[in-house]
Amino acid sequence: MAEYSPMMQHYLQTKEEYKDCILFYRLGDFYEMFFDDAITASRELELTLTGKDCGQAERAPMCGIPYHAAETYIARLIEKGYKVAICEQLEDPKQAKGIVKRDVIRVVTPGTVMESNLLEEKKNNYIMSIYKNGIYYGVAVCDLTTADFKTTQIKDQNNFITLMDEISRFLPAEIVVNTMMYESAQEISKIRERFNIYISKLDDEKFDTDYNEFKIKYDILNENEQEVEDISDSVLCVAASNGLLNYLKDTQKSNLDYIHKIVLYYTTHYMNLDINARRNLEITEKLRDKSKKGTLLWVLDKTSTSMGGRLLRRWLNDPLIDVCKINERLEAVKELKEDIILRGDVIDSLKKVYDIERLAGKISYGSANARDLLSLKNSAKQLPDVKKTLAQTKSPLLTQLYDNLDTLEDVYQMIEDSIIDDPPISVKEGGIIKLGYDEEIDHLKKATTEGKSWVLEIEAKERETTGIKGLKVGFNKVFGYFIEVTKSNLSMVPDRFIRKQTLANCERYITEELKKVENEILGAEEKVVNLEYNAFCEIREKIEKQILRVQKSASIIATLDVLTSLATVADDMNYVMPIVDNSGMIDIKDGRHPVIEKILPGGSFVENDTYLDKNDNRLAIITGPNMAGKSTYMRQVALITLMAQVGSFVPASYAKIGVVDKIFTRVGASDDLSMGQSTFMVEMMEVAAILKEATSNSLVILDEIGRGTSTYDGLSIAWAVAEYISDKEKCGAKTLFATHYHELTSLEEKLEGVKNYSVAVKEKGEDVIFLRKIVPGGTDESYGVHVAKLAGVPQVVTKRANEILKTLERKSVLGEKAQEKENKKVATGQLDLYNYKLAEIAHELDKVDLNELTPIEALNTLVNMKEKMKKILSTRVLVKIGVLTTILLVLIICTVWGNSALMVSTVNISSDRIPSAFSNFQIAQVSDLHNAEFGDSNTELIELLSEHEPDIIVITGDLIDAGHTDIEIAFDFIKQAVQIAPVYFVTGNHEANFSHYDQFKTGLEASGVTVLEDEAIQLVHNNEMITLIGLSDSDFTIKGDMFNEAPAMVNTKLNSLIDDENSYTILLSHRPELFETYVCCGVDLVLCGHAHGGQFRLPFIGGLVAPNQGLFPKYDSGLYTDGKTNMVVSRGLGNSIIPFRFNNRPEVVLVELNTE
Repeated sequence: MAEYSPMMQHYLQTKEEYKDCILFYRLGDFYEMFFDDAITASRELELTLTGKDCGQAERAPMCGIPYHAAETYIARLIEKGYKVAICEQLEDPKQAKGIVKRDVIRVVTPGTVMESNLLEEKKNNYIMSIYKNGIYYGVAVCDLTTADFKTTQIKDQNNFITLMDEISRFLPAEIVVNTMMYESAQEISKIRERFNIYISKLDDEKFDTDYNEFKIKYDILNENEQEVEDISDSVLCVAASNGLLNYLKDTQKSNLDYIHKIVLYYTTHYMNLDINARRNLEITEKLRDKSKKGTLLWVLDKTSTSMGGRLLRRWLNDPLIDVCKINERLEAVKELKEDIILRGDVIDSLKKVYDIERLAGKISYGSANARDLLSLKNSAKQLPDVKKTLAQTKSPLLTQLYDNLDTLEDVYQMIEDSIIDDPPISVKEGGIIKLGYDEEIDHLKKATTEGKSWVLEIEAKERETTGIKGLKVGFNKVFGYFIEVTKSNLSMVPDRFIRKQTLANCERYITEELKKVENEILGAEEKVVNLEYNAFCEIREKIEKQILRVQKSASIIATLDVLTSLATVADDMNYVMPIVDNSGMIDIKDGRHPVIEKILPGGSFVENDTYLDKNDNRLAIITGPNMAGKSTYMRQVALITLMAQVGSFVPASYAKIGVVDKIFTRVGASDDLSMGQSTFMVEMMEVAAILKEATSNSLVILDEIGRGTSTYDGLSIAWAVAEYISDKEKCGAKTLFATHYHELTSLEEKLEGVKNYSVAVKEKGEDVIFLRKIVPGGTDESYGVHVAKLAGVPQVVTKRANEILKTLERKSVLGEKAQEKENKKVATGQLDLYNYKLAEIAHELDKVDLNELTPIEALNTLVNMKEKMKKILSTRVLVKIGVLTTILLVLIICTVWGNSALMVSTVNISSDRIPSAFSNFQIAQVSDLHNAEFGDSNTELIELLSEHEPDIIVITGDLIDAGHTDIEIAFDFIKQAVQIAPVYFVTGNHEANFSHYDQFKTGLEASGVTVLEDEAIQLVHNNEMITLIGLSDSDFTIKGDMFNEAPAMVNTKLNSLIDDENSYTILLSHRPELFETYVCCGVDLVLCGHAHGGQFRLPFIGGLVAPNQGLFPKYDSGLYTDGKTNMVVSRGLGNSIIPFRFNNRPEVVLVELNTE
């Protein structure tokens, strides 16, 4: 097979290094693409596909674009999700020996676009790095154009949900991940489905965790711009940041020196807005078309600069929870709102300021041209005026901005002295530097100017000498200077003219004199272009050394711009300054929806009051018809709260906002069919997330919970959710709950903290007018048919709907009465149990001939019948009472005995892996005590343990009950148990949900208990050992495990804890449902609890129900074996949610080890 041509060989070598990119390969004035790249690019860019000889039998597919138009084509490819590697010529082809030297100078990806015309002015273009380690994540984000670099780590509960929230916070254009994250297929799939983001994997060595070297290279600051001294506990941040920085350096072929500041932030320092809240509240983009118009950002954005617009977007995405910082912003907005002259002067100055942030990025990156420097100069020119305007301000934040604003006068002067006022776009064609800046440049420029006059002199002289009046001296880049003579005058051309070129109607010549002048002029022009370029680069480098100052001034101008914008909107829209504190109260008078108010004609929006607190007004149940404004009202409350915590005035006549830590919304119904999830499934997942995450300081918006299923199911779920949220112990969040289940209005009388509200309507004949006013009290009318009329449903349909509605309502009433009658029937006598006795009486009555019966006989017959009936009834009553009493007595005895009579279950475990020293080693397993007591201070349980003299005692979780915790009962038991044998403890879900677990753990350890939290220890007996591992309950990290993360998390933990495969391993874990994971990790023996024996044990079937396993659990009691792994599941001792057990005595398990 023939070899590829040298050029094509180089192309293929370069392409091999950039397999995931479309390679733009510079050939002359074109960027060419070959093979698969050419096919892809021709399709995506609608280019003509041609071919090129490459040394093979078949021509290589090829397409190309002019180099000067590359930016436009790259933008189109990036938008379609491709990466582009730009391979440039590194030497002049004319001077090259052999093939021209080429190399990739930059890789353009969705997250590394630098060109301003390819980016939204008022939106950051972030790239994100995610580093996964076990169940934890490090996150870093950067905007290359502004050098904005932030990092955090996620090591709390529901880690993946928090990660999704962070992605939705920044909405990066691109994500890079380490191997562990990339191989977490389910997580990557969820990210791609939700965000449609370009994701690529980096080699793990890029994610360096050396925090000492990292600290030396970069300035690590907190959110207050203060240096962070110790980052040893932020290794995940270091790894994610290094991964991102290495990726940026590799793609940009630059050391990125201008990225020097890295901000370490904490997600808990801002209001938490999950994905659904950001989407449903339409804070920065519309739900339907992702546009800005119709969002809160659209209302509030009156910024004068691009960097101000970007900062406002960030403020809206990150509302504050620090009351002092919020009030600082509010005071500044107040001063700017009230002082119209001050605000006007600031706006006038800011309108003349360019995008200093991105200009600074281009200067540092080395891509800024002379026009960019001119923009920086014109911006810096406004800074002294801005500082002068701020000099008289009084609010702390504005005063701080005044003190810190650097007017960059030296930078302004440097550019003013050096760059002309109207420079060309290119920096390599000269015409950039002012006269007087550089002597040599001035001299050469003078030479080029005078040289042109020399040419004119030669032209005049030769016309006179030759007598050729039409003689001209011209110039082109190919031949240089030449003398042009038309064909009619050729006879007059002297011999000293040297022919250079023949054209159709003229000849071109040169002379020695003209050649000499040409060398002087062209030499000067070429030299001055090079000198000007070098001078420009020096100026740019000098400014780059001041880039920290430039960036700081840009930040201050952006902050001032946002504050001014908020003040302008507050003044224009008649907003009020909210009182923000930590009272936990939301008190709004005459509140308005900021977006809808702006869209509607002036004064037509109906104002509404709101009052929520942590005590008697926690849960507001809102009923009323569709289209009456319930959803608008609830969103309005959420937006006003968010605006207040951003530092904005709010649309109301009065507002007092107690800071909320999180806002949750469950609004509307949307099938997520692409993810295989129905409306109801999506709704329940969102509700589940809210119930797990909401706190007493949260604001929850719930709209129509339970609509996606049957009426009774929906009502039951809505009722239960309302009960849970209103419970101070479980949640207690401030909640607005809109519903069509009018039955929920009865909760006001049953639950403390619940209040009913409804949307007022006015009935006028058959018409209904929605007043949009929220008033106290519930309603039982939905006016659905009226809404159908308003929506334009044909009259014949709505008329028929009304008829059906009345029929159904009537049937409902009659049905209720019929049910009452049936209930009475059942209550007054179920004589069918004695039908045989009644049949006898009926038979006797049938034999009586009433026509022949005398009055006395009739009386006697009646008396006989009465006596027989008495006997039947008395027998019935006595039998019924006797049977019921016997059954009840037996049940009571069995239940009491079954819940208090301790038993010991013995399990023998034999294995050739058990060391001989551990043969006959006995382990007493105590599980799920739940604060139960067996005798005073658990004396019965202690006596049982003492009697069997175990070698160790293990407690496999739920020693306490989170619902009714009594630590003293637990400590009484522990203090006695440690006297019998060494005690080892692992947590259960109740310890995970106990708010004072840390104190509880301290008490256990002080009593002599070994608490194992994701750790392994060695048990040594007669110089031989086995490994004992204890796992913390998964609820500490991923409560509820909505995304089924527990198996992967446990797998990761166990693989890190099992060091010696030759050692016999015993695992203490609360959860039996993870048996398959334990088997995969090669554990020898697992001791678990949690299942409570299935609570009610049915003959021949087993347990009825168990936590996390549901009905008829697979692992409820006893020994389970799979391969070499044995698992013992204890039925436990106490009860929790279900207060009693049946046919399920409390047990202590005694495990005896034996060597085979």
